[in-house]
Amino acid sequence: MIKLAWTQAGQIIGEFKETSEGWQVENPVFVSPGPQGLNMMPVLMFSENTKITLTEDDLRFNAELFEPLKELRNAYNEQFGSGIQLLTN
Repeated sequence: MIKLAWTQAGQIIGEFKETSEGWQVENPVFVSPGPQGLNMMPVLMFSENTKITLTEDDLRFNAELFEPLKELRNAYNEQFGSGIQLLTN
């Protein structure tokens, strides 16, 4: 499931899957606003690995995961995910 999480390093969007160790995140991407709009930077930009594990201690807001805006989800899917776009109203 594509979710948005606040970490000590910033906001991360990715495919989250709960494990016994915490949350495994596939294709994690840092998200931030920029002068040209949305900035998306892969967490593992210089690695062949595509997954990270986040523990509750890594996450803020009581380790809650958030539903990303449709526009953010679509931008993520287009660049890093399945490519499937959700309709926006």
